Amino acid sequence: MADPGSMTLEPRKGAARSRFGFGRGSNAMSRGPAIAVEIEGRRLWIAEAAVRGGRPTIVRVACAELPEIQEEKDDGPEELGRAVGEALRNLKFRPGAAVMAVPSSKQILRNLSVPPSPNLGETAAMVRFQAAKDLPFPAEEVAVDFLVRTEAAAIGPGSAPNIFAAALKKESVAASIALAQAAGFKLKGLGLRAVGAAAFCHACWPGRGSKTAVALITLGAEFVHTDVVRGKDLLFTRSTKLPVVANDEGAAKAVSIECVRALSGFSGASLSRGIECVWVGGATGLESRVAALLKDRLSLPCEELDPGVLLGLTGEMADAARGGAGALGLALAAADADGLRIDLLNPKKPAQPRDLGRLRLLAGLALAAGALLLLVALRTNMVKSRTAILKQIELEIAEGEKKRPIYRAMKQQAATLQEWNRGRRDWLDFYSHLTTVMPSSEDVYLTSLAVSGSSSIRLSVQARGGEVLSRLEKQLRAAGYEVKPMAIQPGSDRFGYDFRTTVELIVPDQLKLDWNKQKPPPRLADDASLEPGAIKGVRP
Repeated sequence: MADPGSMTLEPRKGAARSRFGFGRGSNAMSRGPAIAVEIEGRRLWIAEAAVRGGRPTIVRVACAELPEIQEEKDDGPEELGRAVGEALRNLKFRPGAAVMAVPSSKQILRNLSVPPSPNLGETAAMVRFQAAKDLPFPAEEVAVDFLVRTEAAAIGPGSAPNIFAAALKKESVAASIALAQAAGFKLKGLGLRAVGAAAFCHACWPGRGSKTAVALITLGAEFVHTDVVRGKDLLFTRSTKLPVVANDEGAAKAVSIECVRALSGFSGASLSRGIECVWVGGATGLESRVAALLKDRLSLPCEELDPGVLLGLTGEMADAARGGAGALGLALAAADADGLRIDLLNPKKPAQPRDLGRLRLLAGLALAAGALLLLVALRTNMVKSRTAILKQIELEIAEGEKKRPIYRAMKQQAATLQEWNRGRRDWLDFYSHLTTVMPSSEDVYLTSLAVSGSSSIRLSVQARGGEVLSRLEKQLRAAGYEVKPMAIQPGSDRFGYDFRTTVELIVPDQLKLDWNKQKPPPRLADDASLEPGAIKGVRP
């Protein structure tokens, strides 16, 4: 438990400000100052807040005594409203619009657990459904509003009630509207005193984390209010009708006993993590005595609350702020961006039933759009695949164009081989046979060989002299070939062979190749014909 000395209130510099930015919530009074009115018995509190430096700030607070009026009469609200209007004029308040606190005796409060939903309308429908089961009268006769606790989210789903709901009969709402009209202002919202007290605590101590719970006890003329606040969440509230008499020791003991009973009820709730300190506020004169009694009974830091110190108020406004934490908090909330967290004049509405026809239409359109996108994606994919194939074929064609001469030569060679095959002669054998018949390569060499028809061979040779060519003709005839007359032409090459000619041979059908009788000339010692690397233009 914290040290009592460490819990002493430190006054803030300037007025209290909400840590929320200013905006335009549904019930936020964004134009001009926000005014909150709280009535308890014959006591009236009026608080005015304005936005200073982008944050709500209490700029004025006052309290007044009202005459004894019986609200149960038919014209009770109007009569009370006229009394409130006169008090406002005496205090020089002229509000065009204001929010009011719901009387504690007329409100119905519940802690509920509902499944979390990002849709506030769905949450409102679930809250209204659960609240209707607990109400002693038809749900159509009440206004129901709620707030979603941020504390429940911090604890974890399912571990604690995440909804704080309030209900008020619609006839009480109508009475509040009539009271405001009689007082001369427009009713902007109907909030809860306890939620206002939580907003007051949060504005005074914005730095307190979600693990620090504070109990605020307010002594009124007719009620003792016990509120437990953590962060900006109201965890627990109880209002007990208990008249408080100033300077009465018995009354102080009775109040302390009732407060201990209320806090004991909170300690058994699922939202309890322990109370760090207790503040006792009010304008009865018993606050310091009740704080001392509670300190002894609870063994907790307990001190008297002075709103004027926290809000930087002096003089009459500091005295008027005592006991008015609810009005102060409601004024700050009304000037805040989010407005009242619970507003029974403008409750959160359940979600409207869904238009299934429209949903089907939208679903059909979405399905059609999805099918269209799928077709476009398939078409794009097919075009890409075919484009890739086309590019590959174009590359192959380009590569083939480079090799066209090679392919042409191969086709010609294949045609030659096929022609040879049709002639039923193995011309390669005749080529080999001719190499054995011809003179040595020192005298003559073959430059080309061509075959035509089924029995004709054309040889192009280069010789060193005419006598070599004559000897070549004789050797060919001796081997069985028919040799046509040769035309010898002079023509030197780089090897010293000075004559060339073309020899046309006719292969007789009866010519048989006898390899046993043929012996090729011996290979020269310096012959490099079988060494590809030694011949220019031939790859090794």
